[in-house]
Amino acid sequence: MPYKKPTQKFIEITRLLKGFDLNATNLAKILDCSIPTARKKLLNPEYLTLAELEAIHRKGHIEWDRIRNAIKG
Repeated sequence: MPYKKPTQKFIEITRLLKGFDLNATNLAKILDCSIPTARKKLLNPEYLTLAELEAIHRKGHIEWDRIRNAIKG
């Protein structure tokens, strides 16, 4: 059976956050969490809660329309 690369869900959200220079260190400051937790949420954005998305919107200055479009894929 040929090797199939696993697909990452919600890759658009990760790209959006990194496009706004929200790496693990900056995201940890916005979400008020530790850097390893922020890194986990960057690698698996499906773990982001609605309150965390709200904080990203307010403190990270990302428009809701961009966040919605990234979630839709």
